[in-house]
Amino acid sequence: MPNIWVLKPEELPPPQSGYDLALWCTHNHMSATKVRTWAGWSETAIIARNVDSGVMLAFDSEPSEWVGTELVVGAGKVWRMDNHYMAWLDANALNTPEVGRALALAGIEVVVAHSDFQSNPFLDPLWRVVQSEQIFGLALGNVPRLYLPCEADPDEDGVQELDPVPGGFRATLSFRDLLSVRRLLAIHHGLRPGLYNSFPWWTT
Repeated sequence: MPNIWVLKPEELPPPQSGYDLALWCTHNHMSATKVRTWAGWSETAIIARNVDSGVMLAFDSEPSEWVGTELVVGAGKVWRMDNHYMAWLDANALNTPEVGRALALAGIEVVVAHSDFQSNPFLDPLWRVVQSEQIFGLALGNVPRLYLPCEADPDEDGVQELDPVPGGFRATLSFRDLLSVRRLLAIHHGLRPGLYNSFPWWTT
């Protein structure tokens, strides 16, 4: 059950251990040296993205750069985290339903995107992708949220506010709960996985 530290967009907070991954979505210039050093001191892997330029940096606690993959469809990258796969997409890519479906059928379990649907998260394309594809979604913005299948949410709306912590917010993902939902409602079998899996949606 990974703990994800969603950092506030302004500046990197003081390093802190105890998280499996940090996500930093910012408008600021990202220095590779600064981000790498922060990952080393905090002993936390980090993926950082500049919202304006789309530049992404990723380092683990070695520190050594993560091996990422470029998406063929949509703008973003795919990352591996403890044998689970996460895609950080440009929000515009989610307006094409086939993108989320192709990624989910190929094994993506978490999609991260910058979105600011503060008043009505149900209008967020990321929320719709989460419900139709049975995955997790992390909406990063002024009000970061975790989207999860409604069947895995006690409130049944598929929207969870993140817990505030020093320097940002904490999101906790239970892949066991996700697997239980997929066993209960095995919708992936009807989504033509053979068609989608026949095409390489990202390059190594």
